[in-house]
Amino acid sequence: MRGGAHLGIGAGSAALGLYGLQALGAPVDSLTIALGAMAAGLGALMPDIDHPRSTASKSLPDKLFGKAVDMVLPLVFLGVIFAIFAGKSVGASLMASFAPLFKVAGVMFGFAVVFVVASAVARRYTTHRGATHSLLAAGVATVFVMLVCLVVSVPAWYGPLFGWGWLTHLGADATSKMGVPALLWWPFGRSRTEALLPVPVSPPVQAVVVPPAPVASPVAADPVEPVCPTCGVPMVLRTAKRGPHQGNRFYGCANYPSCRQTKPA
Repeated sequence: MRGGAHLGIGAGSAALGLYGLQALGAPVDSLTIALGAMAAGLGALMPDIDHPRSTASKSLPDKLFGKAVDMVLPLVFLGVIFAIFAGKSVGASLMASFAPLFKVAGVMFGFAVVFVVASAVARRYTTHRGATHSLLAAGVATVFVMLVCLVVSVPAWYGPLFGWGWLTHLGADATSKMGVPALLWWPFGRSRTEALLPVPVSPPVQAVVVPPAPVASPVAADPVEPVCPTCGVPMVLRTAKRGPHQGNRFYGCANYPSCRQTKPA
């Protein structure tokens, strides 16, 4: 399944859930829904960091970083202009009103860094649909994102939304032909999924009688080309085109016409 499909499933399901909480009276505003859907969408892309050509490893970090920079630079420029022409207090007030947008840009930049580092580590130590496609990895990633949210003073429940997106990826891949072999992956031995599978037994090796190869008939060796006594290079077989020896074959130096040494064929 492609990255866009995983992103849509993770972000869409999270947004629907948050809209449902808002309809029930929970204090969930539109910005929170947008950030929550983004966290779940990024979590839905994260398991594919073990593939070098996936959206998570290749294009997403560049896009997140570029969007964050495109969002912050105009706001900073606008705040500086207002501070110069309308006073520092006006500029500071304007920058304070941009705080939610700065928060969004900061989250985007943080996720870009996480994707770059995690992709490098995953592609070094695991294969596609390996350890990252497991319930253990989803749980560890959820706890990690929650801790990061607490450090940067962001609501910690973005972590469970990120983990929810991760789980939607595993569920979608489980329906594919390849499946998710490492769903119950455990780092201290074989996965439980592998433990339930029968151990393959190799068939007995049978001796194979190989008939002797036919003896090749002797072939006359090609005549060795003579070497020019003057230049020391192999001579070329030529045919006389004129003169008393017209039609006869002879060896002539390869450096003809600068060298006119000849030998009979």
